[in-house]
Amino acid sequence: MIGKDKIDRINELAKKQKEVGLTDEEKAEQNKLRDEYVGAIRTNVRAQLDRIKIVDTLVPEEEWTEEEKEHAAELSDKLKKEFEEQNERDSKIRENIEGNPASPEGEQGRKMLERMNEAHRQITDWALDGAGILPESDGNILDIGFGGGAALKNLEDRFPKTTLYGIDVSETAVDAATDYNRDAVIEGRMRLRQGEVSDLPYGDDMFSLILSVESYFFWPDFAEDVKGIARILKSGGSLLIAGESYQRDDIPAYEQKVADRFDLRLKTPEEFKAAYETAGLKNVDVRIDAEKGWICAQGTKE
Repeated sequence: MIGKDKIDRINELAKKQKEVGLTDEEKAEQNKLRDEYVGAIRTNVRAQLDRIKIVDTLVPEEEWTEEEKEHAAELSDKLKKEFEEQNERDSKIRENIEGNPASPEGEQGRKMLERMNEAHRQITDWALDGAGILPESDGNILDIGFGGGAALKNLEDRFPKTTLYGIDVSETAVDAATDYNRDAVIEGRMRLRQGEVSDLPYGDDMFSLILSVESYFFWPDFAEDVKGIARILKSGGSLLIAGESYQRDDIPAYEQKVADRFDLRLKTPEEFKAAYETAGLKNVDVRIDAEKGWICAQGTKE
């Protein structure tokens, strides 16, 4: 079992990496701690499996009633599903630790970005399908925190006559998204760069649509960053921010665990609405998919 002091150190290094970067010595320490953490998880899972014992039933299975057989099958399926779900959750945490979701880097970061391209496809479609937005044929679209680049490709397919821009804090993400959208980048229809949401290098009133999927909880100051985004929106332009998790009273324990582990700054629907309105955006609509735990906030600049 890895101690609390080492977990705290992992969190400290992840936060520093996101804010100012790490020295070579700190990166080596971070990789060593990650390996130790993943190893501890694997050891824990093995220990749990080793404690499982198979015992003979008191009544031979052939003598079970139909009701007893049905109950045993239901119980078996339930336990199998719970085990698979827990294993999937643990696997995602291990993958995120290795890839650093706040700012993916290196080979593990590249692999995580590839997984994100698939994992975020549904919520991107949900956000865009429900928005009812038709950007100007010659307008500009910006994706903030584009990750592996799949959302940019989605936007290109939907709005082929627009020019697409993307900004992401991760250099690895810029490389991955460039490879994913190579033709559009080479032809100048897509312009990607490394940068921070808190310091957007774009002129006022530039974009007819700005999208951000699964990145808002990493932003340094959500309300102030939304103000900065509103500055570069054109009159009549829309801002869409979507996430697969948001703060609420009944947030599942697993989601809260992930949020705590990676220092995610989850926001409530009320905080989304307040940030949009404070930034001067109008017609603010915060959509929720309660079953999936998704959120999408939309607002328009006058």
